[in-house]
Amino acid sequence: MSVDWNDLRVFLAVARAGSIRGASESLKVAHSTVSHRMDALELALKTRLFDRTPDGLLITPSGEELVVSAQKIEETMHAAERSVAGRDSALSGDVRFTLPLPMAVCVLTDDLTRFVKQNPLVNLTLELTEDLLDLSKREADIAMRFTSQGNSPPQLSRRA
Repeated sequence: MSVDWNDLRVFLAVARAGSIRGASESLKVAHSTVSHRMDALELALKTRLFDRTPDGLLITPSGEELVVSAQKIEETMHAAERSVAGRDSALSGDVRFTLPLPMAVCVLTDDLTRFVKQNPLVNLTLELTEDLLDLSKREADIAMRFTSQGNSPPQLSRRA
């Protein structure tokens, strides 16, 4: 037995929408594509996943079991995509980041260390100062400062 991930993805969309039409709309594919994929999945598994009634689809006990497994597979697929996405387009170049010393030490030390390790082609230069540098004049690429705007978190600015 061989189950296609795309068939499982369509199955989850049908289970979530409660109809082939709803799944077709959420996936932005033709109604017939969803129907064919559902038929292929039921054939591969040799079981009915939905009962077709005049009121719509009713998920079977087998379908309910498959939802649990398919959701786990979906989570694993999303995690795999996130872990490798963009690896071939590694960040590189010079980046000047200005921020006050207390913020660098207390707030961002771990984050900056992790960023440098994950992006070895980036030459990160820290300018530890409370002076306001002009991003529009390219005095820095990223600036972080404490503000006195109520309870707002620190504001991050960057040059576009």
